[in-house]
Amino acid sequence: MERRPEDPEDKGPDMAVKGAARERTDRYILDAARKEKLLSSIHKISSLLTKPITLDRILTEIVKETSRVFGFTRVAIFLRDEDSSLLECKYLIGFKPAERERALTRPFRLDRHECIETAVMKTGKTVYIKDHAKDDRITDIDLKISAIHKRVSTLAVPLMIKKDVIGLLEADRNDVKMDLTKSEIKSFSIFANQASIVIENAKLQERNKKRIEQLLSWQEVETDMVCESEEMKGVLAQTLKIARSYDTTVLIEGETGTGKEIVARILHYHSSRVGKPYIRINCGAISKDLVESELFGYDKGTFTGGLQEGKKGIFELADGGTLLLDEISELLPSTQVKLLRFLEEREFYPVGGSETKKVDVRVVAATNRKLEQLTAEGKFRKDLYYRLNIAKISLPPLRERKKDILPIALFFMDKFNQTYGKRFQEISKEAREILVDAPWTGNVRELKNAVDRVVLMEEGSVIEPRHLAFVVNSDGGYDRGGEAPAWESRDGGRDFLDAASRDRLLMEALRYFAMMNSDYERRRDRTDRDDGAANLERAKNISESASSSSGSLDERNRDLLIKALDVCEGNTSRAARMLGISRPTAVYRIRKYGIGREKKGG
Repeated sequence: MERRPEDPEDKGPDMAVKGAARERTDRYILDAARKEKLLSSIHKISSLLTKPITLDRILTEIVKETSRVFGFTRVAIFLRDEDSSLLECKYLIGFKPAERERALTRPFRLDRHECIETAVMKTGKTVYIKDHAKDDRITDIDLKISAIHKRVSTLAVPLMIKKDVIGLLEADRNDVKMDLTKSEIKSFSIFANQASIVIENAKLQERNKKRIEQLLSWQEVETDMVCESEEMKGVLAQTLKIARSYDTTVLIEGETGTGKEIVARILHYHSSRVGKPYIRINCGAISKDLVESELFGYDKGTFTGGLQEGKKGIFELADGGTLLLDEISELLPSTQVKLLRFLEEREFYPVGGSETKKVDVRVVAATNRKLEQLTAEGKFRKDLYYRLNIAKISLPPLRERKKDILPIALFFMDKFNQTYGKRFQEISKEAREILVDAPWTGNVRELKNAVDRVVLMEEGSVIEPRHLAFVVNSDGGYDRGGEAPAWESRDGGRDFLDAASRDRLLMEALRYFAMMNSDYERRRDRTDRDDGAANLERAKNISESASSSSGSLDERNRDLLIKALDVCEGNTSRAARMLGISRPTAVYRIRKYGIGREKKGG
């Protein structure tokens, strides 16, 4: 039987079906490959959840994977600042250096700017712009950005945790128009959802790390209060009781050095505000022209030469925590008015600002003056005093709680033993009497400095009366100056220490001089260190020479200064530190005694 030749028309439908099948197969293959690539990328990003890497590193990996998987030439990731309305670009690739710098340094303001990025943040929805020139959603800001970056298409997908938008991923292909399918956009959204989880986890790790650092730092915070006297036990009980309140304003009064700042720290670290900022500012140390801007901050453009974006004040920085206003009595009347308004309304105006800011801060005020007396004299606002005086803590001076003197001294002795590697174990009976009988007009701060000096300068295991010669003079009076050397007259020329005491204190100064110049000593080799020991022996000879001198006070001072300059090779600053006097005093005596002229003449 003869076969008929195939009719081309009969072959057409079959070929069309086969062609369509091949297209579907190819599409499935491409789709499967894309999905496999997407799953691989999601797995890679997800693996970062278990790795202790930084947020910056994670953002870098996300942007790179976005470009690799989806074929975008330019990718940027934006995150919302948790403390403001700023949307900041954190990382990007594919941009020119100038474009990159512009994107990283110019954040969007969610409350002011209308553009693709802010639209995604506000709506939580994906924005796909196929052609910027024909899309009605494009704003003036978008047009400016498109002109700068030369982009014609944009895909922006939100980064979301539950219903909160934490940022967005934005991508394009430079000046090439993108024709994306719904499947491709959906894949990009799936990738962004997984990236959101990884980003939030990294942010949580960073918060936990900061929390741990805070907990470790709190262990080092000096909040221990040595309380043996009934007066201080009462103060501590009152402080802990007030700390349990959340936002009660506290006024702390007490002489300089009584421990007002320690009380303020106890109020903070024993309250529910622990973990939030604790900020201290000395109102008397700020320039009168800057005090308001330091406390309340200022808006953009308020000052010539000020920060372009404005500046947060201390109140805003302390949001959620505790703010200690030390020396509150030094505030200017105009600032007192603004502080009063804040205490009543819990809001304030930044300098140059027209909008109020609300913050949650516990205010603790401290002063070494009697505010009640100042208000009676018209030097402090009565209404502000009444607002501050809700909870008042009064610290008694050290001379009125003598039971605390020895426990405090022992506390600091142990502390400075660790600092200086010493081994003092106790205080002798006679030294205890000296400490208890001293007036301590500088209160705990002065006692602390005295113990610091003894542990630093002396050796042994017991603090003896001779170690406290700088506290008690030969007539039984007390040296309250603490700055002039032991052999320098404080009452018009009387040299009140005997030669032995003077020599011992000179050796103290020599040891202190050696410690202060440890960097210099480390640069010496072993031979030089041996020479240094010889120099100390020479320095000892200075004191022997000085004590054997039978001349007047001026002669002894002159001889000491000449010998010290000789040991220090003419270095006036080192000689002054060795003798325990200031450099201006040393220079004055060099001129007075003509020491420089003698050397020049020789």
